[in-house]
This record gives sequence, structure tokens and C-alpha cells, in this order.
Amino acid sequence: MPSVQALIFDFGNVLCRWTPPKSSSIDPTKLKQIMTSDIWYDYERGRYASEDECYKVLEERFAIQSEDLSATMAEARQSLRLETATLEFLTALREQHSSLKLYGLSNTPHPEEDAVQSIGRQWPIFDHIYISGSLGMRKPDICCYEHVLKEIGLSAEEVLFVDDSAENVLAAQSIGINSILFQNHEQISSQIKDALNN
Repeated sequence: MPSVQALIFDFGNVLCRWTPPKSSSIDPTKLKQIMTSDIWYDYERGRYASEDECYKVLEERFAIQSEDLSATMAEARQSLRLETATLEFLTALREQHSSLKLYGLSNTPHPEEDAVQSIGRQWPIFDHIYISGSLGMRKPDICCYEHVLKEIGLSAEEVLFVDDSAENVLAAQSIGINSILFQNHEQISSQIKDALNN
């Protein structure tokens, strides 16, 4: 088996977390329905010209006010916090393995891209961060993984992918990418060390 040349990390619930706003007029159950809808997935693929356009479509589907959704997402953005233990681990890992590449791959709508890219600016350890809204494809679309592999010039066997979604992990594994389902910092740091030392 070829040695691992690069790590590809998910962001949401792995390197950062946000809290659903308690003050929102959209309850958490409905917010989850919205964010797992085909409309939202197309938003993450960059298929809407703007946030407003997408929110208007969601307004009709879910009987909500687009202004309320906009306010909810703005509040959620403010609650974003970094998983510094994992980011510090990745920083140390890159110092120990100078040739190891590190990439981000996030299902994020284009208007939200700056929130993710700002993490890369704060922690300049990433060779590149791929955002679904800019790519026009999202995990677990097989074409998304294939595109990133082609961009970075590595085979599936030379990459280790980390994500908190079982669906995304299974899709990556289906094309031969070594993948780990993220559970917590201790688990992921241990499994990555093992993978790099094999």
C-alpha cells in the first residue's frame, strides 16, 4: 500500500462547530430539515445565484420567512468556534512530516465560504481548502472526490480522508480513499498517527 502523502479534512463538526441559535424563530428540527434538503444541497453546489435566491425557494418549501432564516444563519455564523486541539495536532503533524500535504474539503455554500477560508488564514497549515460552492459539487458526490484527487495529483491510496459523516466516508472509501469517520479529537489523532506510521 502506498504511504499517505496527504490528509483531506472536513471542517464542520471536525475543525469547527456552530451552535443553532436559541433565539431563532426557526426551531432546530426545521432548521435541520432545511439544511438536509435537496434545495440546500444545491445551494452547497453553487446552483443559486445568491443567498437571497436560495432562501426565497426555501421560504416556499418550508413555510418560513426568508428574513428569519437569514437572521438565524447570521447568528449561527457568530457562534462558530474552532476545534483548536485538532488544529494544533495538525500543526505539529506538519512540522514532524514536512512532506505531508493538508487539504480542506467542505460542503459550504459560496456565500459562506469566507467563514471557512478565515480558518485557513488563522491557521496557515492548509495547502488548499476546497469549498463545494466554488467546485459546483459536494460530498458525497463521487465526482467531488475525483476532482480533488486530480487537482492535488495523488491517487486515492495516497490520501487519508477525515469526515464526521458516515455517508461521506463510505463514498470516499468506495473509490479507494483511505477514510476515517471522525468521532472526537483523541480518536482521530490516534488513528492518523497509526496511519502515518504504517
